Amino acid sequence: MDDQDDNVLINIMATPLSIHKFLGFRLVVVFLLCFLATLFTMSFSNIGDLSFKNIIAVSLLASLEAPMTGLLINSFSKNKIEGFAVMKAGGSIIIFPIVALFFKDIKELFFSFVPGFWTAKVISHLIKGVGFYLTYNQYYIIGLVYMLVLNVLIYKLFIRKVILNQG
Repeated sequence: MDDQDDNVLINIMATPLSIHKFLGFRLVVVFLLCFLATLFTMSFSNIGDLSFKNIIAVSLLASLEAPMTGLLINSFSKNKIEGFAVMKAGGSIIIFPIVALFFKDIKELFFSFVPGFWTAKVISHLIKGVGFYLTYNQYYIIGLVYMLVLNVLIYKLFIRKVILNQG
């Protein structure tokens, strides 16, 4: 939001550095910091008896939400105040992955549009192991593909907004 308020992105477009490289660097840093934070948190929280390999896998999937969330908030707000409102409103969708944990049949897929659904189901599957609609690999692969597609789509939405604001 600070970059948007200070017109940093518009100014970057006037330099030899491309907007894609600038944003790519920023998004990779956000992803890596979230990955490390999730890895650290899960390693020391003793959630279930997860192997380090599973903790890395979950951290990878969960960390894909951070760049997407930042871009989404910035795509739908014009300033810090609107950004705060969008962030608060978006935070209410956290209930959907929690509610989805109570379903073990096809009804759970009603909640699958929420990015956190896939990570919650992966963790739940790792801890419980049985009684799920999909397998661990299915939750993980679908979640990974879904998160990557969402990131690309929201990145394009954000770029379109930045370019439209320039003109």
